[in-house]
Amino acid sequence: MSTRHVVLHNGVHMPLVGFGTWTVTDDLIRDCLPVAFEAGYRMIDTAPYYRNDVAIGEVIQSWISSGKLKRSDLFVITKLQIFAHGKADVKKNLQDSLKRLQLDFVDLFLIHSPMPAKQMVGPDGTPTIFTSDKKIIPDDVDYLETWNALEDLLENGLTRSIGVSNFNIQQIQRIINNCSVKPHNLQVECHPYCPQFELHDFCRQNSISFTAFGSLGSPGRRFHDLAQIGANFDEEPVPLEDSVVKSIAAENGKPPASILLKWLLQRNIAVIPKSTNKERIRSNFQLFDFCLNDKDMKLLNEIKTRQRFFKFPW
Repeated sequence: MSTRHVVLHNGVHMPLVGFGTWTVTDDLIRDCLPVAFEAGYRMIDTAPYYRNDVAIGEVIQSWISSGKLKRSDLFVITKLQIFAHGKADVKKNLQDSLKRLQLDFVDLFLIHSPMPAKQMVGPDGTPTIFTSDKKIIPDDVDYLETWNALEDLLENGLTRSIGVSNFNIQQIQRIINNCSVKPHNLQVECHPYCPQFELHDFCRQNSISFTAFGSLGSPGRRFHDLAQIGANFDEEPVPLEDSVVKSIAAENGKPPASILLKWLLQRNIAVIPKSTNKERIRSNFQLFDFCLNDKDMKLLNEIKTRQRFFKFPW
């Protein structure tokens, strides 16, 4: 497998491997994103909810101004805040993100959740989706209204493509049935314990590209409020420790993380692994010098363990 991009249904080329930034602090972004750029990453995945887009913007502008990168080299993904689904709020939400990122446009803008939430104020005075007792209060905005606002952003050039995250087949089909522009991309949890075969097939049949988050099992999620909902960290299986994954890794002379990521790439699924370990950042990008054979793919496809690590309340 030599291709490093997937072509969206509007002709935009999206890298298959990106640098994930969920839970990565500003200081770590400033330290790790240059390492990712040096390793070859050109796609960056962020969101206002991650609270690190200011630092991402600083690093991007530093590399562009020094001549190390051009804007056209990069594919930047950001997302709509869950409390900004109203049509009047969507454009401002993206414009605020662009200001923090120091960009004129993003390459992909996603609705982060099918369920909008009421905006709350956190203990530090910043907007949040959580009440003081860690509850989320749903809002009543129809995501079709939100999608229509994203279509306007696309037409106005604030983003090169639009998509959704954490949506299911029924929700995506409803958008397709009521839209002018169908989603260019879906981003969801995907790994051998949550392989998303049916959802991926649906997207492929509708020319919607597919991106996996949590592809390594998201070992750092235990430190984040939203990922703790319904979690039992001591009892959950770990994809990186799976016997099938480890056996295939040994046969290929690769770390288990590379096997998990390559399994997705060979399904034409983009990946956005997150790491703040510089060696693992480099290793997670070294996925194009080997291929899994049909036997390996079959063994990974047939793993019976089922575990969804992100149990969102929608």
